[in-house]
Amino acid sequence: MENSGEGYHSCNWHFASRYAPDYERIFSLIRGAGVGRRQGIFISEQGVFGFNKADKVLTVLELDDTMKSRIEVIDWKKRDWDRMESSWIGALGDG
Repeated sequence: MENSGEGYHSCNWHFASRYAPDYERIFSLIRGAGVGRRQGIFISEQGVFGFNKADKVLTVLELDDTMKSRIEVIDWKKRDWDRMESSWIGALGDG
């Protein structure tokens, strides 16, 4: 779902719980440069983790549980959301 307001653009994705991506692949995508903020929760093969990256500061928390993985990307300029979605789906594997 794409949103715009107050000078920012965002898009978020939700993924079924049957997907358990490789933690390192998800970590690498979230750590990657290029957007103002990324925040999400992922069910990985190593457990459930919450991620929050604002500018260059990345926080990772281990969580108890979640019903599904999700990610939101926020930036001051509109991004190629379709390309970004392809990256997330690629990291999730076959499910």
